[in-house]
Amino acid sequence: MAVLKLGQLWLLNNLIIQECITTAYGTALAVLVRQLGDLDQAQDSLQHACEKALTHWKDSIPNNPKAWLISAAKNFAIDSWRKQNRFEPHRSSVTFTIEQAYNFEDATLSLIFTCCHPTIAIDNQVALTLKFVFGFDDKTIASALLIPHKTLEQRVTRSKRKIKNNNFDFSLPSAKHLEARISGVLKVIYLVFNEGYYSNSGSKSFVSLLCKQAIDLLSSLCRTFRGKPNALALLALMTFSYARIPARNEHHFISLEIQDRSLWNKKLINNADILLQKSLMFGTVSSYHIEAAISGLHCQSSNFQNTDWQQISLLYLKLREYNQSPAVVVNHAAALLMNKEVNKAKIQLASIEQLMKNYLPYYMVLGKSFELEHNATQAINAYHNALKLSKNRIERQLIIDKITRLNA
Repeated sequence: MAVLKLGQLWLLNNLIIQECITTAYGTALAVLVRQLGDLDQAQDSLQHACEKALTHWKDSIPNNPKAWLISAAKNFAIDSWRKQNRFEPHRSSVTFTIEQAYNFEDATLSLIFTCCHPTIAIDNQVALTLKFVFGFDDKTIASALLIPHKTLEQRVTRSKRKIKNNNFDFSLPSAKHLEARISGVLKVIYLVFNEGYYSNSGSKSFVSLLCKQAIDLLSSLCRTFRGKPNALALLALMTFSYARIPARNEHHFISLEIQDRSLWNKKLINNADILLQKSLMFGTVSSYHIEAAISGLHCQSSNFQNTDWQQISLLYLKLREYNQSPAVVVNHAAALLMNKEVNKAKIQLASIEQLMKNYLPYYMVLGKSFELEHNATQAINAYHNALKLSKNRIERQLIIDKITRLNA
């Protein structure tokens, strides 16, 4: 086995420390926000603690990184207040010790409910959640959201100003307001998960970390607020998807058609199926239930061709009652094609043609429809359009193979 050089060891250790800090960041910030009562103060203090950790953790990462960061940040806040002769008003709020029994889950959920306050624009909710709850740096977030760094800074600054000016309560919503608030939180968690899962800009480790953190957060929400079928259904959906991550390559999402299914995590698939069954016991159905059922059918199939496309087609038809997005229409059309219902699929695709000029799956499904009609010329044109949009080496080769076969 090759021996790592000193520089490589240093880099590896730094990456481990950075990932450890990122994992602990959201919970640590949540506890500090609750105790200090000020998002800016909590953020500044934790930033100092993180910088300190990069030096102090080189020899050994502490057994409880969250507690270490909270303690270091709390001490920094106290020192700052003392220098400004402002400590006395805060004495009662910062006399906590790490040994006290914190409800980390409660604090973290409180923070995401703050980030997802309905008065904050949805794009800003996602940015705040990635930054404060998940602990990612601005560069990573801007890259994931495909926005300039300056735009991200403006979104965060405006949102923080709104939180401060409106004296947002850093606590969980009351039972009276929970139902109205929880749907927004679920939406943001799902958006965050998808930012990781469908990302073409992050490494596999980034994708896995972001998706896992989203699942952990949603699991925490399900434990805290029991009897929420939509939350359980979304957790099932995300777990089905997460089980398939090992089948993607280092940088790019790979479509179901060409994934190596032997790499899928069977244990997670079983867990997701149990979650879905639990969510259905409440007698209500949401779009998350339907999406999870579709994902479950894919996961239970040994290969792409033998998938229960008839059932999936019916589920997409039902899903369109909840979600009329063009992407759902494309997926419905794809299922119809797998059932050889070409005319129905072509009608669906024609209805969204003007909206799909830069959507690769649209051209793949369109090409398939022309293939089934034995129209090689039109199929090749559609696949060439898909090829222009693909940045995935494996996917590009699949498209090239289709074009080559049709040209033969």
